[in-house]
Amino acid sequence: MDPVAYPSGAPTADASATPGADDQPPSERYRDRLLDAMLPLAASEGWTDATLARAAEAAGLTEGQVMLACPSGPSDLLDALGARAAKAARAALGSEASAGLRVREKAALGVRAYLAALESSKPALKRASGSFHNLLSGPKAAWLAADAIWTGMG
Repeated sequence: MDPVAYPSGAPTADASATPGADDQPPSERYRDRLLDAMLPLAASEGWTDATLARAAEAAGLTEGQVMLACPSGPSDLLDALGARAAKAARAALGSEASAGLRVREKAALGVRAYLAALESSKPALKRASGSFHNLLSGPKAAWLAADAIWTGMG
């Protein structure tokens, strides 16, 4: 896949930074980079537009790339964090280790995998619990987690 040339020398996403990034559209690659930069900042500063701007700077993204990655601001990054955890739950349930498990054991495996994927983000998630953006993302994330686990169980 050839890299996309941006006018005026705007930075391009480093496809090697995210596994499978060559298959991702630019908006998802930017969102992943932005989320990785946002998590440590959000833990101390919260899920605000100002923190998002600092994370964009740390990730080396332009304002346009940030708008492409998360047009709704920090709530899009909370959604992306939940999607990462849901992907981990689906992967755990799709592994050979889950093949002989009963339904309740599979559900428990999915929940454990989901929570394990969020473990390193705990300080940022604590700050999100009191954020306006969590009001938008929280209920949706719960349904996304349940759907990922149920679908992964087969």
